[in-house]
Amino acid sequence: NISTKAQSLCTGSETLLQHTIWIGSCSYTVDICVDCNPAFFAGVRIVGIHYDLNQSGCLGEGPAFWNFVQAQISDPNLYWTTLCYPIWSTPDCESENRHYFRVYWYYCWKTYLYRDENQHLKRGYIPCDDVYCEEEFETCFNYSTNKFEVLTSTTKGPIGGTPNCSQYYFEITIPTQENVYSDCFIRNSVMPCPME
Repeated sequence: NISTKAQSLCTGSETLLQHTIWIGSCSYTVDICVDCNPAFFAGVRIVGIHYDLNQSGCLGEGPAFWNFVQAQISDPNLYWTTLCYPIWSTPDCESENRHYFRVYWYYCWKTYLYRDENQHLKRGYIPCDDVYCEEEFETCFNYSTNKFEVLTSTTKGPIGGTPNCSQYYFEITIPTQENVYSDCFIRNSVMPCPME
């Protein structure tokens, strides 16, 4: 299920969607607010991540986990062919036309355990505050490979204030009881927008 916190983070023209990604044999559900208007700056905001604890072979919550989620959600092929399909036009890499989209990452996250509607025990991650990093991608479609490509990417942040976290995931106490939230932690030691 999608948390109330995730729903409240979508604003304006954004639509709340869930996308499943696989890391090894583990499936993770990513809650995302998506804006699909390429006439402006379309974008995706990651507002929650969840997975069932009954799965085996899960990667864990270290930097590799966050890097993989970031790479999956930042893929222009996912954005333009799945989350925002069909798009108004396909910008050929041979032309001057381009599509731009942004990925918004919150700096500070917290984790908790909960049971879903089927009573499966899950671990969830939600943002702690509204401070985020913005990655902007310039993309076009390569007809020879039949894929979207990233031509350039730029980052800026923190946006929205000063991040309210100073510990990494391995430094916090991980809740072992349901509906108890951890302290806020920095989502990754390798941020696209470094902490200042």
